[in-house]
Amino acid sequence: NKDQIIMTSAAAHTLTLPAGTIGHTIVIHNTGAGTVTVARTNAEKINSTADNGELLADASTQLVYVSAAIGWKEI
Repeated sequence: NKDQIIMTSAAAHTLTLPAGTIGHTIVIHNTGAGTVTVARTNAEKINSTADNGELLADASTQLVYVSAAIGWKEI
């Protein structure tokens, strides 16, 4: 909960989200040149979909775990 992760890789990299607990948050910032794949764990959703996310260079996101139906929601 309340993790803040900075990705610095020049190559593409995958970050797997932790198991969700309602109200937990995570902030991810990609300072590297490589794209970061934000991978789901335990088949949990991201923004109500069963797809992994993607974070391009110099981009940030904050996610909060809402519920099993919604999963991790970008805020």
